[in-house]
Amino acid sequence: YILFIIGAALIYFEFQAPGGFVAGAIGTVFLGLAAIGFQVLPMNVGAMGLIILSFILFIIEAYVTSFGLITIAGLASLIAGSLFLFRTENSLVQIEMSIIASVVASIVLYVGFVGWFFLKTKRTEKQFNSMTEHEGQILKFIEHKEDRYFYQVRVHGETWKAFSSNELNTNETIYVVKTDNNEMLLEIKQA
Repeated sequence: YILFIIGAALIYFEFQAPGGFVAGAIGTVFLGLAAIGFQVLPMNVGAMGLIILSFILFIIEAYVTSFGLITIAGLASLIAGSLFLFRTENSLVQIEMSIIASVVASIVLYVGFVGWFFLKTKRTEKQFNSMTEHEGQILKFIEHKEDRYFYQVRVHGETWKAFSSNELNTNETIYVVKTDNNEMLLEIKQA
């Protein structure tokens, strides 16, 4: 009953402030568990619904910024669904706990790897924003467009696309004047 009330309240909050999907995702997991507890759904059907819901939540996490909360709800749904899947009096099939643990551990490792990759990417963006007034070197000329000369440059050991209003030579030392976040471009000048 408590799971049902909490799940209904979270879904109500989702309808009041749509777009976040976090409250709705967690509320749906709670309602699924409550439906199994009330015996409204047979245990096997409810468990299969929780497992399907977990993968839907994993897909939603890729498109919605929830800082991992939807993934945690998906993991909880996957674990609960896996534990309840063959827990009936007539079932002839049993799932070993080691299989459930290995599946959940592999999903957690994958999610952890993806999270680490995004944190690494975020750190690169911060480095990009702090490159102003740093020295670099021109690797090669790319193109000339509308009184801008575009180059491939190396700054802090990273390769970036940069532009200058003056024509510069390959292997020349340059300074970063400013960064343009919209295009990930560095404006450079001769050293």
